[in-house]
Amino acid sequence: MARTPTLFDPEAAPGAVARFLVGVRAAFAGVPVVLSDQRLLALSLVPMLLHVALFIALLVGLTGTVAPAVGHAVAHALGADPQQAGLWARPLSGIVHAGVVVLAIATAFFGSVFVASVLGDPFYDALSERTEELYLGRAVGAPLTVHAVVVGIGRELVANLVRLFVWSLGALPLWVLSFTFAGFVAGPLSLAWTWLFTAYEFLSRSLVRHTVHIGGRFGALFSQKQLFLGFGAGAALVSLVPFTSPFLVVGATRAYLALAASGRVASRLTDADRERLCSYFP
Repeated sequence: MARTPTLFDPEAAPGAVARFLVGVRAAFAGVPVVLSDQRLLALSLVPMLLHVALFIALLVGLTGTVAPAVGHAVAHALGADPQQAGLWARPLSGIVHAGVVVLAIATAFFGSVFVASVLGDPFYDALSERTEELYLGRAVGAPLTVHAVVVGIGRELVANLVRLFVWSLGALPLWVLSFTFAGFVAGPLSLAWTWLFTAYEFLSRSLVRHTVHIGGRFGALFSQKQLFLGFGAGAALVSLVPFTSPFLVVGATRAYLALAASGRVASRLTDADRERLCSYFP
């Protein structure tokens, strides 16, 4: 079996900028970990294929039926029905149709991301558990059963709604501020707020598995905000390549283990677990 990749040492990155950069690297570090283990690679293919199938289904459904109907309705409402208006109608109708198609493609993309994150949650959990197994040298978590899949889907749906609610508590005031003289500050703050919650999306599985309560989960996020800001920024870049969520789940688990080894976040790790994890520090 391939050698288990190293962990980063949280104490070796003093300063906010250094910790931010460690977080960025952590977002990319999931790729070699997945490629180093056949089981991780096999588990990654399942949510990837699910994401592809959802994207194609949504794309075909929206561009094949919904988009044309909406496009015709909007064009008609604007008086751009080519059968009833003048020469200007056909170009305007084409612009309206093109805009609706672009919106349908974007909806298919982001819709498939959201739905895949919910339906694929049991497999993301399995990825996170397998990552811990590689570093801890022992099995963690429960077997992947039909019951576990159903429970995992329901849990992730609720978690997504809670995450969206908490995110909106900061995002909405910042959006309002963007229309005031403080808009030049609100923009960067909104981006940073989104990066934090992007990191939380992938970190939450490890926190839930280690029975950290909801307040403690957000406490862990904000206590290591420079690192997770960096992870969120890196994840935003990685996500530009479709179907890369499995790599980010593994990268977030790796980051969690590094922090848990040094006692920076709550965990159920034993002293022997922490000692073993610290041996992976370069």
